[in-house]
Amino acid sequence: MMPEANGADVVSPGDATAADVMQNARLAYLVRQAALVMRRQEAARPRREVIAHSAEDLDVGNVFCERHRHAQCRDAASERDGTLMDVIGTSVYLRGHDGLEFVCRMHDLVILASPPPILYRRVRYIGSEDPALRPDGELTELWAVDQGKLATVQPANGHAWFALTTDLERTGFVLGPVADWPKPPYRSDAVGS
Repeated sequence: MMPEANGADVVSPGDATAADVMQNARLAYLVRQAALVMRRQEAARPRREVIAHSAEDLDVGNVFCERHRHAQCRDAASERDGTLMDVIGTSVYLRGHDGLEFVCRMHDLVILASPPPILYRRVRYIGSEDPALRPDGELTELWAVDQGKLATVQPANGHAWFALTTDLERTGFVLGPVADWPKPPYRSDAVGS
């Protein structure tokens, strides 16, 4: 460094290069240390299981999801409850009551309650009035009303009737552990994988 007339130090071009080299070397050292720490953390992290699904599992999972989407379920392995959001092969994605999604395997899934009624699905009346006056039928229309949703249900034979969706239940659902079903929606050899 050379002193200037006003007392300030001026850095010569040769000194600036040496300072830059030292700073770059220190930066490179810190980057290598950070990379080493990240590799150690990655090595210490438990390995995630990779699950491969066959085309058949994917097709069965899609059909299962279409039928059971938004059903109330439980993961028997972790005892966590949630709403069925998606199925990919034999992996079931549930949304917990805290809003966080988690994954369970199809053979650990327990169906607690059928999904809510939706258009063009068969429903039955479970309200407080006489169910004999309202035979099972297909939900054909929905309207928003002050008390919730009003549904039109068309039985196979007879006249349509109306009810709130809170008084309806989808029909044809088996509740309980999926593994106990007479024909589970997955191959039995997939249970051990």
